[in-house]
Amino acid sequence: MLKELSPLHCLPSHISGALSDLDLSIPSETEYDEITSLLNQTVLLGGKRFRPMLLFLMGDIFSLPMSELLPFAKAIEYVHVASLCHDDVIDNASSRRGRPSINIVSSNKKAILSGDYLLAKVIRDMCLQGNMEILRELSFVIQDLSCGEWMQLQTNTLFASAPPSFDWILEIISKKTASMISWSCLVPAILSNSSFESRELCRKFGITLGRIFQLTDDILDFSTSGASEEEALADLKSGTINSVLLEYFRQNPQKWQHWIDGSFSKRYGSSLEDLDRAISTIKDTSEELSLQASQLLLQISKQLTTGSEKEKEKPMDSYHAIELLIHYLPRRKK
Repeated sequence: MLKELSPLHCLPSHISGALSDLDLSIPSETEYDEITSLLNQTVLLGGKRFRPMLLFLMGDIFSLPMSELLPFAKAIEYVHVASLCHDDVIDNASSRRGRPSINIVSSNKKAILSGDYLLAKVIRDMCLQGNMEILRELSFVIQDLSCGEWMQLQTNTLFASAPPSFDWILEIISKKTASMISWSCLVPAILSNSSFESRELCRKFGITLGRIFQLTDDILDFSTSGASEEEALADLKSGTINSVLLEYFRQNPQKWQHWIDGSFSKRYGSSLEDLDRAISTIKDTSEELSLQASQLLLQISKQLTTGSEKEKEKPMDSYHAIELLIHYLPRRKK
């Protein structure tokens, strides 16, 4: 039964309340009304709020009040949204979350500038919070987002004769997706002045969850069930190597050259031949990572009941919600 439930159905009431109260819209700023209005009407609408949910849950097991976590929940979601502004331009997207993408509503230049504006806002907001360690960690995240995208763009040129190792795609995932999720797990440990061991466990836990999250996203890219025509096979159509495609080429290296010369997507298109074996391999990898995440959560729990942190009472509702999340991520359907 555990694996069939969404974590959203099992959140403690104060966590779901904090998520409901999380307003990402940016108040009107006379100088920048056109930018904030564009953001409020496009990328700031909707979204899973996965990173803030995780930050609130982790904050709860570190006994932090939701009000103290709110600025950081907003910050990481703004960084994520800024990356979407840039990604929509890089990927030449036309829709986002069922609506026209920001570059379509405005222009490529305005989409990029809007993303830059959001990143600047986050840095300013974090400076006002006064925690330089958290700000430093966030600067690494922003740097990783650019490096991960750069690595992804380099894939075809660096590996012209044969597909890269799976570690290559895991590193891209770690930088592009997992870095933000890791920050969401790490911030509560920093705010609670936890030990170095606890912080590093939280960092590693977040990276592991982020890898599971993206691997599952890559699998869902090949599921046309409930997907719009724009969303189905989006990575294949945009020429982006994801984990499923990479695994497919690793299992069928003779077809890598078709990818390099650009004929693969044209040749196979929406009638891409059977990918079941590659998808099955990625699912198995996600399950292995899920076991690793469970072990890391157990180690974090032990840290919270030993040493200088033993006085903190672990909120079991949030702990169990995180356990559910670990089991849910490899099996989610959207």
